[in-house]
Amino acid sequence: MYRFVYVATNVYGDSEPSLHLIAGLGQPPTLSSAPVRDSAYDLFDKYNLTVQMMISWDGIAVVNELSVLGFALSMDDGLDNDDKFTIVYDSGNNPLGL
Repeated sequence: MYRFVYVATNVYGDSEPSLHLIAGLGQPPTLSSAPVRDSAYDLFDKYNLTVQMMISWDGIAVVNELSVLGFALSMDDGLDNDDKFTIVYDSGNNPLGL
């Protein structure tokens, strides 16, 4: 793992150091399968206009070079063809998401 910090220098002097950028070198983990929706668990609350659904996906294969520290599940609302994603689940620093 490598940590980088940037400092800009110009006629006014040096800037404050940036936040740490952490990068790892090695074989990346394999991609898990795309999430699969189980429509048997879909719920629609017509009073609150909310929808709940259950999705599942395969686990992540762990490789020795770079460990998986966590993952995030992102969602596109499918509107406007804008490719804007919202994080709907963030495991933090827990690769199992528990």
